[in-house]
Amino acid sequence: MLILGSKAVRVNTESVITRERKQQKPSSLDMAIRSYTELSNYAQELNLKLLLENHGGLSSDPENILRIVESVNHSSFGLCADFGNFEEAMRYDGLRKMAPYTWMVHAKTYDFDEKGEVPQFDFSRCLAIFRDSGFDGFISVEFEGQGEQYQGVQRTIDLIHKYW
Repeated sequence: MLILGSKAVRVNTESVITRERKQQKPSSLDMAIRSYTELSNYAQELNLKLLLENHGGLSSDPENILRIVESVNHSSFGLCADFGNFEEAMRYDGLRKMAPYTWMVHAKTYDFDEKGEVPQFDFSRCLAIFRDSGFDGFISVEFEGQGEQYQGVQRTIDLIHKYW
C-alpha cells in the first residue's frame, strides 16, 4: 500500500563512520547488506525502489557502495547519485562507478560564477558520466547555494538543458 504515491525511497548507511576506511567497523558493510536485502524484499511487495545515496558514512566510499549494491543484487534496490557528496579526489570516478546502478541523480549545485557555471566542480562532466552511460532515470535538482532558491533551481535546470 502506497500512501504517498512515491515510487522510490532514499535510504542511508550508517552515518557515524568517518570517511576513512581504517576507521570503519568490519561488520558495518555486512550489516548494511543484510538490512538492504531485507528492505528490498519488503519494498518489492510495495512496488517501491530503495535508493542508496552517496551520503556519508559507508556510502562516502564508492567501493563500499559497489559492494553493497552488487551484494544486495535486487531489482528493488538501486542508487541515487549525488554530484556534490563525494570528496573532490573521488567525485568523477565514484559517480562513474555508480552510474550502471543509478535510478535517480541529484544534480546538486551550490553557487554560480559569472558564466552561470558551478565553480566547485565540473557539473558538465558529472552530467556526461550519466548521459554517456545511457542513464534514463530521474534527475532531481538540489540547490544548496546562497541567494534566492527559486533562481538557483532554475539556473541548475538551465545547466542540465545546456549539457544534456
